[in-house]
Amino acid sequence: RRAGGREHVASKSLDGSARIWNFRTGEEVLEILGDDPYYGALVISPDQRYAARSNGATAVGLYNASTGDLIRELRSHTEIALPIEFSPDGTLLATVGYDQRFVLWKVPEGEIAAELHGDPAFWATGRMGRFFGQFQIHGNRFITLHNGTTVRIWDQNGSVADEFTFAVPGGYALESLSPDGSVGLLASFESGVAIGLSINTGDVLWRVQAPPIPDSVSYRFSPDGTLLAARTKNDRILLFALADTPDAATGFSNPVSVI
Repeated sequence: RRAGGREHVASKSLDGSARIWNFRTGEEVLEILGDDPYYGALVISPDQRYAARSNGATAVGLYNASTGDLIRELRSHTEIALPIEFSPDGTLLATVGYDQRFVLWKVPEGEIAAELHGDPAFWATGRMGRFFGQFQIHGNRFITLHNGTTVRIWDQNGSVADEFTFAVPGGYALESLSPDGSVGLLASFESGVAIGLSINTGDVLWRVQAPPIPDSVSYRFSPDGTLLAARTKNDRILLFALADTPDAATGFSNPVSVI
């Protein structure tokens, strides 16, 4: 799990360590040693001031991203806390635990701001290795996907502001949001199909077909939200123009470029 900002990038290695680098100079800013090479995440706040680290344990460490000093450990979960994510303004940190709790922490105070509670299907999906695709943050909205069919939109107080169910067959994970937060990118690792779901209405706006796992690796929106890139393990990048008319026979948008 990697996350970065304007001048820093975070990485986690199979030796269990996590590091923050200044990508302009190549200098290592922070190293955090850990025991678990597989379960863990390191994220940097958007303002570059803080870093948060989970390492397959119940506590999450909050660090000064410049000095590497531990500010405090966030303790509330009774099982593994994974994944973790800062809000866009950097004032909240979201942690999801195998104890079926979604906790929002105040940064840097370390106080619990709110708890969001899902349903058993949400947490069961996470236990099967799809945790990273089950929630996204945009502004003061927290979007969660339940059982691959229900989207819930929460406010920062932990209340459900909206909810809708969509009827699309297949198992999907909520991979990311468009830059303006209006479209959710749902991807099926089994089929390689990705759909654009309106966060406001629940309508399916577009469909694209990329090579299925293990070939497909990741999807990314362009900064203006008009293009979708699918990166594959054979070092190809497929670019889709999301405004293009879908193919009449398949219903999918075709790639406009392959790099």
